[in-house]
Amino acid sequence: GLVLLVIGCPCALVLSTPAAIATGIATAARSGILIKSGEALEQLAKIRIAAFDKTGTLTRGHPVVTDVAGENALELAAAIETGLTHPVAKAIVTEAERLKVIVPKASDVTIRQGEGAIGKVDGRQVALFSPRAAGPLGADVAASIDALERDGKTICVLLVDGEYQGHIAVRDEARDDAAPAVAALTAMGIRSLMLSGDNQRTASAVAKGLGLEAEGELMPADKLKRIEELKADAPVLMVGDGINDAPAMA
Repeated sequence: GLVLLVIGCPCALVLSTPAAIATGIATAARSGILIKSGEALEQLAKIRIAAFDKTGTLTRGHPVVTDVAGENALELAAAIETGLTHPVAKAIVTEAERLKVIVPKASDVTIRQGEGAIGKVDGRQVALFSPRAAGPLGADVAASIDALERDGKTICVLLVDGEYQGHIAVRDEARDDAAPAVAALTAMGIRSLMLSGDNQRTASAVAKGLGLEAEGELMPADKLKRIEELKADAPVLMVGDGINDAPAMA
């Protein structure tokens, strides 16, 4: 039967597959999903593991500042974060604007992937780092940060000339469709996990509410390594956004 079908209408069969793939890619694009090739679309049917970034992927990508500790912490943090595009940076700048804080001008600002940002403000070196990148902190400060992280908040530690000057906590709520999406993948037999640059406590707190595993404190290179490890067991889908996810998604 198939032989006769091929003989009878070979052109229709040859054209049907690319047409179906093109339609699938176009339909996904209308939903904000970019698929780079037909081969990539076909591979989706084989996926057994789905790995997700946290900020802006499983969460809304619009965090808000919830806690500020330290004199002038918000002013100095906003100075460093002004002009940067990361959701946490935008949250800090937005909070400074909301409170009508006078933000000094920063210079020589550079981003350190997986760590934070650093620059000069009034001749002093000002850094806004993750707790891990900030180095050792006092017992009281560490305890305060630990409590905030267990509440699912992301912490930025302010260092001035290498010394602790305060910290800022932000919280980003999960997307409304994140938990249903994870549940749907689970029903299809697909394992879901979160790969996050955030600390393990914050990542676990967010993941618990979504019903998936969490691995935190991953630098971009760590995410890439983890994806390679997972691929050795089964086909993997990596879902993310932003420059930190680019190596793992390539």
